[in-house]
Amino acid sequence: MKVITQKTIYTIILILLLGGSSYSQETWTLEKCIDYALEKNINIKRQEIAAEQAKNNHQQSKLEMLPSVSGSASHSFRSGKTFSFDILDYVNQEYQYGQITLNGQLTLFDGLKTHHTLKKNEYDMRSQLSGVDETKYDVTINIVTYFLNVLSHIEQERIKKEQLEVTLDQIKQTKQKVEVGNKSKGDLLEIKAQASRERVKLTQAKNNLKMAYLNLKQLMNLDTNETFQIQTPEDISIEPANAVQSTNSIYNESMKTFPDIENAEYQLKSAEKNLQIMKSQRLPKLRLGANYGTYYDELRKKQFHLAYDKQISENISFIATMQLNIPIFNKRRIHNQISNAKLDVIDSRYQLDKYKQNLYKDIEKARNEVISAYEEYQSNLEALESMEEAFNYSQQKYESGLVDIVDYRLAKNNYNKAKSDTVKSKYFCLFKMKILEYYLGQQMEL
Repeated sequence: MKVITQKTIYTIILILLLGGSSYSQETWTLEKCIDYALEKNINIKRQEIAAEQAKNNHQQSKLEMLPSVSGSASHSFRSGKTFSFDILDYVNQEYQYGQITLNGQLTLFDGLKTHHTLKKNEYDMRSQLSGVDETKYDVTINIVTYFLNVLSHIEQERIKKEQLEVTLDQIKQTKQKVEVGNKSKGDLLEIKAQASRERVKLTQAKNNLKMAYLNLKQLMNLDTNETFQIQTPEDISIEPANAVQSTNSIYNESMKTFPDIENAEYQLKSAEKNLQIMKSQRLPKLRLGANYGTYYDELRKKQFHLAYDKQISENISFIATMQLNIPIFNKRRIHNQISNAKLDVIDSRYQLDKYKQNLYKDIEKARNEVISAYEEYQSNLEALESMEEAFNYSQQKYESGLVDIVDYRLAKNNYNKAKSDTVKSKYFCLFKMKILEYYLGQQMEL
């Protein structure tokens, strides 16, 4: 007999641990699906790039308030007519010339254009960040939709399995009664046909579940070949419809956090700052400039015997400049730019009002759909209870020979349909409730 070494035991334990970890990773909660989708979604990544660019523009607008400094150096070969100090006349000569300069400029006043540009870029940045949240909201609600769709198909498959199991059990019982003469062979054949139909429905339910899983994985940008299974909540509670907040209450809460509204508000503020930027072009601009430099001229070396380093030190100069620009007439270009900027502000206000109106309408519609879906779910629960009682009663009568197979099959089909309708209405109601949670900015979880 082989002796199991300690190393072998450790290896087995490691395999079990890794296997358990791998298995646990195959089960995904709604929160995990949402997090993965938000991480992998390309639209979100592109929106984040746009937001990062807006951040850079905002940072640059801060730096525009600082003075600008630049340095330059040049060396040239010149040929042509040049004044000669030796003969005091112009002659054709070839010579070299070099220059080194350091320039600085500071804007003292530009009609507050730099200040307004800074604020405009800040609002543009915040608008882009709101756009990121807006895209995340859309992805989240889509994941919730597809996740609940998978849950619904899981229950549909379970119901179809239970239906088939009941029918198969009924076949066994009917077969025994046929053998003793209590049931006709026709009843047995009818129940077998019922089982065949239910096998088809079970196959359809399995295929629908596979497709629901595929849709969810594709939406998450998850490898479709990877083993994937969602975690089914033990108990999903449906809150009563009377617990739903009023439309105005949901709307007021949504106005604080809803990305569409926030985005439109920042776009309006950006348009208002752009109008101020256009108006600032009518004001004078005052700039302070400075130039510090020196040069080297080969002709001076030849004519005055001045060496390179001597010329560099003696030709140093400093120039300070104060420049005032006053706009007088520029073909009404500024006037038309201001007029267009005013129209942009008006259009942005209309856009914000449109988003607010659509948000209120969507919330009002979603709230009414929640109430309707809850009432439908409750009706289906009542119908299911009635159909279950009717089926149990019909089954007892069928086993006693008081009803034929047709009545029994009708009662069973009605009961099966009631179960299926209840599951559909349950998840439809849950989805509509998640829509309201979406408008309230609540975390999507089950």
